[in-house]
Amino acid sequence: MADITDSRLPQSQIQTYVSGLFSMLSDRQSQVSSAAAQLLTSMLTHRGDTLSAEADTLVTTLLNKLPDIHACVQTYTDLLAALIAFAHHQLYACIDVMLARPLPYSVSMIDAWHTMSHDHSLFPLIADYLLELITTGCGSSETPEVPFEVLDTGAGSSVKIVKPEVCTLAAAITEIIKAGEPEMELCKRIPNILAALLQFLAAVVDTQYPVLMKEKDGVKSLIITPELRRLSSTPAALASQALRSLFLRTLDDAIVEKMNSERAWSDCVDTLHFTNGIAVLARSLSDHRPEWIRPLVTLMIPRMQSPNDAYRIAAAAVLSALTKRCPDEEGEDDNKLLEALITNLMKALEDRNLKIRKLAVRGLGDLACCSDSILNKYSSDAIQAAMTGLDDSGDRRDEVGCFIYY
Repeated sequence: MADITDSRLPQSQIQTYVSGLFSMLSDRQSQVSSAAAQLLTSMLTHRGDTLSAEADTLVTTLLNKLPDIHACVQTYTDLLAALIAFAHHQLYACIDVMLARPLPYSVSMIDAWHTMSHDHSLFPLIADYLLELITTGCGSSETPEVPFEVLDTGAGSSVKIVKPEVCTLAAAITEIIKAGEPEMELCKRIPNILAALLQFLAAVVDTQYPVLMKEKDGVKSLIITPELRRLSSTPAALASQALRSLFLRTLDDAIVEKMNSERAWSDCVDTLHFTNGIAVLARSLSDHRPEWIRPLVTLMIPRMQSPNDAYRIAAAAVLSALTKRCPDEEGEDDNKLLEALITNLMKALEDRNLKIRKLAVRGLGDLACCSDSILNKYSSDAIQAAMTGLDDSGDRRDEVGCFIYY
């Protein structure tokens, strides 16, 4: 019956038919509600490609129905299947609607993200789309966009207020990390995920949540809720949670434990010490996941030339942390990659950002801990970095100089 209806129903009547099915989802008889969900799934499977104009309303209605039918397991499962069926036709419309939902995500929203991420054909597309959005949202080298707005508080003071859009991207990435399949597709994107999350961390670490956000039409935005502020005290905590979820998913307990013992999770959300947290993370990766180092560094090196400070700070923090140990996939010293690190850190000594110059000096100073062959080869670079740091005209408080003796 469903096949006949789906094939013969005029396009002009589909919206009325779908609305009727949504109404039937609330029926007290589970057989009726489940049948409605199955009919909806069939319709969206066969005609979903013709419903682009109705996509936002349809997905919003579907997501709003999920909590109402949560107690009826069969109907709930069938309605999630309807979401997947529609996502195969209108994936990016589905994602955009889901990204507008309040944080923290409800149980039904988490189930929606997980169900979509379990689909082997959808997960790679979802992951790539979210990574692209969070990369551009944090200010890529091609766009001047930043993930915050500067609010003047008077008396010459100001605060950075994070944009809700980037917060929901971090939350969504956390959920797809937990459920993404196949695992092979997740694993080959891990360097990109790490780079995006570290960039997000550097971009929002000194921001605050908005007290009250309003859309252009004056309607209150509920993406940032009081519950989110209670669970994640700052936007940077969203990055920390996503990183922790990644290492738990990949069963890297040693990395999590190292971050715990070094109090690096706390450093990650501290405006002054977040680069220390990134350094602990990078060194833990070099010890326990050397196969991720070259892809991560390859992503970070071009960002050292970005006009965006957050890009360059995140990249410099990673590169400077790896001069002590820069392994290849087998865990052996990768001298070619180390040479690329040193070249970029030497260039960073002239960066306009003081924090980046400090990180460059620290990284080059760590060459003293390397093997004799490495030290002999690059000792002149390390000495030059030290002299440059001591003679930094833009460092009025001698912060770079202090790093030399650190």
